[in-house]
Formats: sequence, structure tokens, C-alpha cells
Amino acid sequence: MKAVFFDVDGTLIEGTHPDYRYMRENVQKAIRKLQEQGHYVFIASGRSLAFLDEKIRNFGFDGYVLLNGSVIFFMIRLFIERHLKNLLWKK
Repeated sequence: MKAVFFDVDGTLIEGTHPDYRYMRENVQKAIRKLQEQGHYVFIASGRSLAFLDEKIRNFGFDGYVLLNGSVIFFMIRLFIERHLKNLLWKK
């Protein structure tokens, strides 16, 4: 069993207009095949969950590594959430 991580824009989702963005069918099938083979499939993004494309959120990924690793969801549960200490972000 392995974990496979994918970026979003230009990797899984194509198109620039929000109403016409799509994930190719062959990409969807390849991801499903990985999952059927017992691998975990994740999205890795600098974005928060709220700013991920709806197609990505609803696809059925096993987890998300978001905000550059600050928030990790695995199997729909929040696994890690780290915040910068006040002193760091005030500078």
C-alpha cells in the first residue's frame, strides 16, 4: 500500500474558468484504479478545503494535505491542524 499525492491546477483539473473546469475521464479512472489496488490517494495543495474545486472535494479522495501541510485530513477526519504562534505571524 502506498500514498499518492496530486496537485490540483494543471495536474488534475483543467480549464481556467470556474464554470468550465473539469477532470478528464481517464484521470478519474486512473485514480480509481489506484484506490482499487489499495493505495491511498491524496490532494496536496496550498489552498484551504473551502478553496478547492468542488469536483475535487466531491471526488472521493482519501485525504487532503492543505495549507502547505498545516492541515491534514485523512478519511474525512481532521488529522493534523497546526497554527503559527502569535509571535511568528506578528513579525
